[in-house]
Formats: sequence, structure tokens, C-alpha cells
Amino acid sequence: MAKGKSKKLSTNHIAHLTKGAYVMGDKKDGKKKRVKDTQKAVGKTDYIVNSKYSDSGVTVYQHKNDSKNVVISHRGTAVGGKKGFTDLINDISFSAGFTPGYKKRFNQRKRTSERVIRDLKPTALHVSGHSLGGATANHSVSKSKLIRDNLTSLNTFNAATHPVLNKELRISKTEKAKLKGKVTHHRIENDSVSLGARVRSPFGGTVKTRKNPNAPKKEKGFLKKTIGKAPVVRALKATKESLDAHSLDNFIDK
Repeated sequence: MAKGKSKKLSTNHIAHLTKGAYVMGDKKDGKKKRVKDTQKAVGKTDYIVNSKYSDSGVTVYQHKNDSKNVVISHRGTAVGGKKGFTDLINDISFSAGFTPGYKKRFNQRKRTSERVIRDLKPTALHVSGHSLGGATANHSVSKSKLIRDNLTSLNTFNAATHPVLNKELRISKTEKAKLKGKVTHHRIENDSVSLGARVRSPFGGTVKTRKNPNAPKKEKGFLKKTIGKAPVVRALKATKESLDAHSLDNFIDK
């Protein structure tokens, strides 16, 4: 892999590394096992987990052929687990402007990222995050000149984003110009959490919206269509569609 800030990662590639942050963030196992499991999960990416800087909030990777090529992935909420619906509601609440209890987590992840930069001195720095992890990744970039000055790319996936109440993400025109071409916000149609990015994209980044590959097919037949129009059924379908759309797996090639 060539050195330098020009090296780009594919969406599939960075999504795999972002998913690895969920493995690293699962506290049911000890850190040694989590590092091993995370490495197994991202084995095809040619990136190695840096156990020193990785924790339940962020996972730090270095390319096996270039230790100065660094990826920092922010863990989001596990919408696919037993608490999936609750976590989705929490993310929607955040994207609606309700942010109690998040400040400490956001600042901690920013400080970890800054420490990584100071210690590892990357020549290529990729930052990513899904769901709430996308929000903390955006926050880190907005609040740290050190991160912005070293940033090669920022990729968020269905990031929790508020369309208006995003003063925390505002940076100067000069700083925004530095990020031109480096920021991409990926989202899936029908995802409720990332709707705000359609109205106002953080840092003026590119918003790429794709159709949900797992979207349910339209009901056929008069009876099925009639039942499908019932308010309760429509509400349940909307919730399921949002959960399905929010999954990080939608960005990973099978």
C-alpha cells in the first residue's frame, strides 16, 4: 500500500473496519479476546488492531504494510441486538436534539483520537463511525484542529444528525475548505437517524444515499394491501424498515 494522504479506502473497506469497532466494544469479554475477535472480523482488510489505543469507544487500526496509515473507527449503538429498538430510539432522540449524558463520551473519543495522532504521527488518517459513532466522529473532527489538519478522510454511516441543532459541528469557512473532498456521509433511504444530513450536511461533506438492499417487497393482493394500510400495521412496518435501513451491514458487500 502506498504511503501518504492520497490513499483512499473503498466504502466496503471502511465499513468493515467500522463494524470491527462493535466487536471491540463488546464488554462481555476481556480486552485480549476482543482484540483477537476484532482482528478476525477485519482480517481481509489488511489492517491490524492497535490494542494500546483501542477501547470500547474507538478502535484504532494500522495497515500491516504501513504503520503510518491509520484508521480510527467510532463504535455506535448495536441496533441489531436485543436492545436494537431501544438503541434506535436513543439515536433518533440524539438526532432530534436531545443529548443528555453524551458530552463525556464525545470528549473522551476526541482525546483518544488526538493522542493517537500525537503518538503515531500518521501520514494517512481515516476516521469513521456508524450511528451514534458517526456523531462522535463528526464531533471529534469539528472540535479538534489537530484531527482536521491530519485528516485524510471522514466516512460516516447513518450518522445521528440533527438538521438544525448542529452548532457543535460548525467550523470556519477556512477550516471547511480544508475538508473539501474528504468528508462523505453515507446513508440508507428510510433511515430515521440520519435524516438531518439531507437538510444540512456536516462540514459540507458529500451525502451519498442508497436504497435499502433488504427493503421488504410491496404487498400483493387486495387483502394484503388493505391490511397493510391499517395505522398499527403501517407504524410497525415503518419501525422495522427504519431498523433494517439503519444497519451497518447495508454498506458491506456480501
